Amino acid sequence: MPSQGNQHRQTLVLCAAAVGVGLLVTAAANATPVQQPDGTDIPKPPDRTDRPNEPSMQQVLDTAEGAGQIDVTTMVDSEYPPTNSAALNDVDVDAAATPQTFKPQCDLTFEVFSRGADSRNSFGWYNVTGSATEPTTSELIEMIGCSDPVGFTSGPVNFAEHPRWTGGDIGFYIASQVMENGGWDSSCPTPSVHGSLFFSESKYNRGVDGTTDYKYVLIVDSKITPDSFYFGWEDSVYNADWDFNDLLVRVTGIQCKGA
Repeated sequence: MPSQGNQHRQTLVLCAAAVGVGLLVTAAANATPVQQPDGTDIPKPPDRTDRPNEPSMQQVLDTAEGAGQIDVTTMVDSEYPPTNSAALNDVDVDAAATPQTFKPQCDLTFEVFSRGADSRNSFGWYNVTGSATEPTTSELIEMIGCSDPVGFTSGPVNFAEHPRWTGGDIGFYIASQVMENGGWDSSCPTPSVHGSLFFSESKYNRGVDGTTDYKYVLIVDSKITPDSFYFGWEDSVYNADWDFNDLLVRVTGIQCKGA
């Protein structure tokens, strides 16, 4: 059975109001790499054949977490994670494919940290229903648009007062320009107009082999920012390179007052 990576709780409490904590995460180091159903270890370093200056998920985290930006022109793919970095996170150890659903209980802020290869992906959430079929486009609520740049912040979002939150767990998704057959939709991807959709619940995601349970997002806890963690997304089925740098968003939970 493919590894799920860190043994997080299956439902992550994004804001635990009763204990006054903005984000409650239980993390443990990976004993084995996270894997796809076909046995592929993830994440991978980016293929720099066509994009020599594209940062990896590791590099983005190093920059975001204060380890300093790495000069990608002097880095080789075998240095992964980079040996020339005071890396505070090691994606091979710290990246997790679980939890896949989340329980919001107070305000959350979302910040764009990376758009690999200038990917124009949008990001949002949906109410978890337990259905065997993926959410409909009308059930997807966009929070970050395709044109929102690195550094853009969405929120704080108070889910307790959000008119579309049904009171249970939520999942996250991205809308991508890349179609499952490798084609390209030039439109700005939205819930209703897109090339493909990917979900935090892997049961809705397909691989190029047509099977389900592929992971298109990895989660890494922040080691310097309280109550924060990172979502690193992959945005393609047909030519997925599994570097999870196509959209990287940091989620920060704002502390609540009382229950």
